[in-house]
Amino acid sequence: MMKKEEMDKILEIERKLAEAKNGMVEEIASDVGSQTMDGVNRIGKNAFTVSFSAIDASEGFILSPDYYSSDSQAKLVKNRLKNAAKNGGMENILKSIAEMVEKKSVVVNKESHRLNPCTVSVLDGVLAETG
Repeated sequence: MMKKEEMDKILEIERKLAEAKNGMVEEIASDVGSQTMDGVNRIGKNAFTVSFSAIDASEGFILSPDYYSSDSQAKLVKNRLKNAAKNGGMENILKSIAEMVEKKSVVVNKESHRLNPCTVSVLDGVLAETG
């Protein structure tokens, strides 16, 4: 029979792992949120302008504000990775990142959102660091 001390150690390890996974997710989301696409200029807390050349350069003439907003991109990535962390370990998080890079999109609440090149670059950098 397992002793209370052993169970407490296991619980502590699980807590530390959860903190580490959440910390990684927060760091990735922060990195995504700090990137700004060329041709996108923030003019207020929730407002920005997008040059026509930036829209024209997007694959498929994307008009969604979520595509150009680094804050929106960060929230989308964070939601996806938090869900991956909750439903599995690091392997699941890395698999989710690889999927987002490959598809250049993220599915959150059954809705697909395109990821801009800055976001894809950050996520690709995470994969490169993990080997």
